[in-house]
Amino acid sequence: MRKHQNIYYYFILTIISISFPLYYGNQGVFPIDSFLIFNGGYNVLNGHHPFKDYWSITGPLLDYLQKIFFIFGGINWLSYVAHAVFINLILCLFSFYFFLKFSLDKIYSFIYALGIAILGYSQTGTPFMDHHAFMFSYISLCFLLLGVKLKKNIYWLFSGFFIVFSFLSKQVPSAYFLIFLILFSILYLFFFKKNYKNILSIFTGGLFASLIFLLIFILNDVPLNNFLIQYIFYPMTIGQERSEILNFDLKNTIFQFKFMYFAAIPYFIIFFSIIKSKINKHEKQNEILIFLIIFSMFSIFIYSQLMTKNQILIFFTIPFFVSISHLYVDKLKKNKKIILIFLISIFLISTTKYHFRFNEEKKFMELAGSDIKSGVEALQLDNKLSPLKWITPKFNLNPQEEINLLLSIKKILLKEKKEFILITDYQILPALLSNSRVAPNKWYDSLSVPNQGNAYFEDYVAFSKNAILREKIKKVFIIDSEKRFIEELYLGQNCIDFKKINPIAIEATIERCIN
Repeated sequence: MRKHQNIYYYFILTIISISFPLYYGNQGVFPIDSFLIFNGGYNVLNGHHPFKDYWSITGPLLDYLQKIFFIFGGINWLSYVAHAVFINLILCLFSFYFFLKFSLDKIYSFIYALGIAILGYSQTGTPFMDHHAFMFSYISLCFLLLGVKLKKNIYWLFSGFFIVFSFLSKQVPSAYFLIFLILFSILYLFFFKKNYKNILSIFTGGLFASLIFLLIFILNDVPLNNFLIQYIFYPMTIGQERSEILNFDLKNTIFQFKFMYFAAIPYFIIFFSIIKSKINKHEKQNEILIFLIIFSMFSIFIYSQLMTKNQILIFFTIPFFVSISHLYVDKLKKNKKIILIFLISIFLISTTKYHFRFNEEKKFMELAGSDIKSGVEALQLDNKLSPLKWITPKFNLNPQEEINLLLSIKKILLKEKKEFILITDYQILPALLSNSRVAPNKWYDSLSVPNQGNAYFEDYVAFSKNAILREKIKKVFIIDSEKRFIEELYLGQNCIDFKKINPIAIEATIERCIN
């Protein structure tokens, strides 16, 4: 009977975790973020690889995963959204499994997993490296918790596997969790004198995930030096700059994450009361280890979110922290009912609030205040984009105007005889044009491209020029972006001929630069 009941819960959670990102992934776009992985997957599908063929400071995992979805579903918007749907499904079902294994009541496990499904990938509905990194880090730490609690090596192995997948999505927060796992392993072995096989399992899982990508890089001749410069050394300069201007005031650190604090604090308080109580040494050690994992997850998530300088995406962890507090409140003899009512209220209020703020109002995608229902059919631009409703922050009052501008650009580009690339946030265009020429950079903004004062600017320029030469590029079309991204490659040469072709597009002929 219980197994049948579990199947019923898993079925409902599957429907919800698919439905939410599937629906909201078709409601509006934020070009610089929404189209990035679409083009990344398209590049890899055409035999181009990150770090080798295009400069990339974000993880390669999403590009390769998207290639798989394009292979099975075709190059279209639904295949793109399916990628985010799949990760949301894993996140939700795994959370339900975790709650059950941690001995939380079945109905509460279901409810909290439901909250995670709603707050997970629905805010974008399209794959994004920050979401993958945070979600894989969350899964990794949950596996570690299961490993400590249930003493099964398989959980430790999966913990190592997913933390590497997190790192290959984005450096933050995974780098911090990697450091934590190293310190945790040292503590586990030398101070708690636990089983070394568990730590070996973490290492094995991480090594296996790393070898998958190492093999991909070797088979496709991706230079290790390029990977180190683009993914490690240059991003470290960004991280250093951001860490210097971090603001740890009450508003940033506490108030905007208030529901996370409300969710987690009951557990933190109860933990210290448990430690002071008369429990055996083995139980006490386990409780300390569990606390270290949960506290580190809480702290690193908030710190990393502050470092990203992006809209908040970690509210999907609120149901998790509520569930942990719920588990420990169940151990209390006094005030149990009151605290549980408080926790459930926090869960319901936060889930409802952030569903409307991020899913309905699209705050993460800079569409808050826009009339999402005024979006127009994206299939006007290309059938591949069905069933997307097109509305963006820049043209939120007149999305049809934006579609018309892009249609005029598309017609010009389809007639273009010379080899060209695009510098643009509209990174769906290469796929819509069936243009397999790869631009030298994954995306164009003030962070992805090193500025002239950066130590790695010359590396970037040399890499980009070589990419342009290799692809035999004669023209660059700059669409709603800055001319400097091409001008900086040929500083002082005065060899680029610019021509405005519509209000958002410029044609740059670079033949004289090449010659």
